[in-house]
Amino acid sequence: MRLLLIHPNTTMMASLAESLSYDGWEVIQASTLKKARERMEQGGIDFCLIHEGVPDGNVLDFHSQFEQQDYIPAIVLTEKPSVRQTVLFLEYGYDDVVPGDVDFMELKARMRARMRQRLQKAESTNPFIYDMGAFKFDLMRRLVQTETQSAQFTCKEFEVLLLLVQETGRVLDRDTISLALWQEPDTKDRTVDVYIRRIRDKLSALGLDELIETKWGAGYYFRPVDQARELWETLKAPVKPKRERP
Repeated sequence: MRLLLIHPNTTMMASLAESLSYDGWEVIQASTLKKARERMEQGGIDFCLIHEGVPDGNVLDFHSQFEQQDYIPAIVLTEKPSVRQTVLFLEYGYDDVVPGDVDFMELKARMRARMRQRLQKAESTNPFIYDMGAFKFDLMRRLVQTETQSAQFTCKEFEVLLLLVQETGRVLDRDTISLALWQEPDTKDRTVDVYIRRIRDKLSALGLDELIETKWGAGYYFRPVDQARELWETLKAPVKPKRERP
């Protein structure tokens, strides 16, 4: 997940960026609103943390940048918060206003709360996002998302992953997977093993190592998740049975 951090104090910004990166954020730093606008125009921002003291513009007006894109949660850091100031920021559309010296743990908790709201809003309007409990599938963007992180898969990686989800709990051997997705048995290059390894590496980065298991000598299976069957109801497609090698 990409966080745009806008702060006039480069030392403080670096300290914040380091702390947030431990929580899985990819932090993009900008010390001015001009640099922040340039980065916003490129897209791909999931959250914004902005300090009111940026020197080259009005933070209130800057919120219009978010309105030009999909909903992006934004929190303002302020040195001397007042009721009037807080009301102004909230009325202009910012999600929260916190003191600049806020405890990191509190700041991160507030950010997680806003991200949960963002995901709930996206799910209410996007039929291609499925909540699996500890993580979510975004079928349009081929993403697996946790609360603070996401991993994107190639088309074929995502097909392999969804095939295993479709058959949750059932062991699929290499030939069955290969026939379903490549219309031929797995060959000596062990293509299926390569894709499973790539998928596992990406899931591991999200802390989801346990989702795909190996049954030695038999194949792979997706560990049962309560919501897995529900996910596949709208994507159901028969898996081709294993075919004998000629």
